[in-house]
Amino acid sequence: MMPQYTDKVLTIALLVTFFLVTSCRTVNHTSIPYQQITGWSRHSNAQVAHFLQTTDTMKSRKVAVFDCDGTLIGQRPYYLNDEALFSYMAAYRGKTDDFSKQKYALFEKFCSEKETLTDDEYYQYYARMLSGMTREEARQIGIRTYNRCYTSKVFTDMQTLITNLKRHNFEIWVVTGSLELLYQQVCAEAFGIPEDHIIGIRIKEGTDGKLMDECERPLSLEAGKVNAIKKYIGVRPLLAAGNSRGDLEMMQYAQSLKIILNPNDTRALDVLGGKTLKKYWQADSNCIVEQALDIDDGYPYFCHTINLPQN
Repeated sequence: MMPQYTDKVLTIALLVTFFLVTSCRTVNHTSIPYQQITGWSRHSNAQVAHFLQTTDTMKSRKVAVFDCDGTLIGQRPYYLNDEALFSYMAAYRGKTDDFSKQKYALFEKFCSEKETLTDDEYYQYYARMLSGMTREEARQIGIRTYNRCYTSKVFTDMQTLITNLKRHNFEIWVVTGSLELLYQQVCAEAFGIPEDHIIGIRIKEGTDGKLMDECERPLSLEAGKVNAIKKYIGVRPLLAAGNSRGDLEMMQYAQSLKIILNPNDTRALDVLGGKTLKKYWQADSNCIVEQALDIDDGYPYFCHTINLPQN
C-alpha cells in the first residue's frame, strides 16, 4: 500500500517524484520514460509516476485491472454491448426460417420486459440471444459495432496510461459487466490488450462448439468482479480503474492505486456511507479522480429505436 500522507506533504512528494521521473531522464539513462497523460492534472500525473516508480523493483506479478464501459470506452448514450447485440437481433426481423423467427420473437419479448428485469434475468436474455452461435461469430458482432460507431469513443488518456503501465511490465486486464465475447477484439484493437485478458459475462459453450443459453458464474458485476479476479487472474491487482458504483468492490480490492473517471456527484448511497461516488473517492488519498469526455455524439444508434434508457 502507498503510505498515508497529509494532502500537502503528499502533493510535494508526488511532484518531486514526477520531476525526477520526467525531467531528469538525461541524468539517469536507465529510467523508463514517462508519457504524460495530457488530459489529466499535474497532480494526477505525479501520482501515476510515483506509483510506477515505487512498483518498479517488484519481482511478483504486477497486475492492473480496468472496467471497460465508461472507463476505457465511452458509454453515452448506450453501451457498446447493447448497441451491438440488439442491432444484431433486429436483423432477424422479416426472415422466414424457424431459427430467425424464434430469435426475433425472443428479442420482442425482451423489449417488452426490459424495464422490469433483474440483472440475472437480463443476462439470461443475453445468453439466449447468442445461443447457437460460435465464439467467433459473437466476437464479430462486437468488433463490427466498434468499427461502425465506437472508435471515436476510445479514451485516449487511458491509452496513454496503459502504455505507461506496459513499459513497467504490468499485466493489463479488463473486468467488465458486459459480454466478454463482444469486447475481446475491441479491447485488443483499441488498447493492445490480449484477448484472453478480457474478463466479462461468459456464456457456456457446448461440446459442439456452439454457445449455450446459460451464463457462467461468477457474473462479473459489483462484488462478482472481485470473484472473477480471484478465479481468472489469481493475484490481487496493484491498480484498479472504474467509473461507477459497479466498480466499487474491484477498486477497494486494489492494493495501491485506484482511478475513477466521471464519478457521479448527485446520488448519495448507503454503501458509500451516505456519500456520492465522487466524494467517497475524493476522500481516498490513493485514488485519482479524473474526467473523460463521454457524450451523446448524435449518432443514430439502434438502441434509440427500442427506447432503451440512455446512460
